[in-house]
Amino acid sequence: MGDWFNNFALNSLAPYVVFLAAGAILSWLVRRFYVFDRIKHLAVRRFNARDKVEELGRVRLTEVDGLIEGGELIDFRLGDAPRMAATTSAPEDHWSCDPDVVGAAKLVRAERYHPPKGENRPHGVITGSPRSLRATQTYPFLGVDYALITAARAAGHKPHIMSAGGIVFCPSAGKVLLQQRSDKVETFPSKFHVLGGNYEPATLVNENDDLREPGRYGLRRTAIREIHEESGLAVDLADNHPHLVFHEDETGFIGLVFLGIAVDSTRLSGVVGTHQEGGVKFYSFKEIGDLAEAGQLAFVPTGLQTLMFWLSLGAPDGNCNLPCRKQALACYDRLKANLSKIDTSI
Repeated sequence: MGDWFNNFALNSLAPYVVFLAAGAILSWLVRRFYVFDRIKHLAVRRFNARDKVEELGRVRLTEVDGLIEGGELIDFRLGDAPRMAATTSAPEDHWSCDPDVVGAAKLVRAERYHPPKGENRPHGVITGSPRSLRATQTYPFLGVDYALITAARAAGHKPHIMSAGGIVFCPSAGKVLLQQRSDKVETFPSKFHVLGGNYEPATLVNENDDLREPGRYGLRRTAIREIHEESGLAVDLADNHPHLVFHEDETGFIGLVFLGIAVDSTRLSGVVGTHQEGGVKFYSFKEIGDLAEAGQLAFVPTGLQTLMFWLSLGAPDGNCNLPCRKQALACYDRLKANLSKIDTSI
């Protein structure tokens, strides 16, 4: 009877004893190493990281904008990218309403784009002033073809063409992807720039950047498309990816740049070296600083502003983590100290 009772108690109670013992050990570990406090700390730290980057960005926006002539940094945000809102008309004093410009555009279409060859692509032109885009979530634009833009430029206007792109970098390798523009482009030939290009609005024959794919439409799709076209890299962008808006004085371009698009080192070899607008290459933070010190760095003004702004924040990625903070800040200091050696002429 005694043996039976002992075996019954051992077999029946053993799981409960093990469960209680495990619970006691887990409770001790939680108290000993402050597990819940650590989890809470990490969550708060991540939230604070975004707050800190946003707060620092407001300060750096003015600071970096004052360092370099040729462009203006308009806005910096961590929220969703602005929406493009098409309009059918522009103010009466807008260049698109000028009969001479409209007439010249007809000649351009007849001389360059007849029969149609596909080059006369649609563009989105901001109808208001660049500064009117600050703190607004909707960008009003007029859809025009490139022939009208060509005619406007010939008449001395600087159309506010909307564009989008991004700063792509590899945190593990400590490298940034830059484009060196072709020596055959109309503006800033052979200068370094960040990747990007013009927003293409929907028309009867084109729906490129307005296709309503989840997370891929409007300016976000423009950036994804342009980065792929110019480098061969396929990237994704979160809704709240940090982004900067600039205005380029010489050309009138308005650009939205997604900052710190991270790729891993396995994708470095997949970068396409050349594109019709220029070549792309990954440069280490040190290499960029070395080129500046040696007087061998020539940049599009807004490209340099954008790069330095991102570096001044510690090179945040899409989640506002700073995997290359030390290298980025060192590169920023070197660029700032050697601005007089960097060529930003057109």
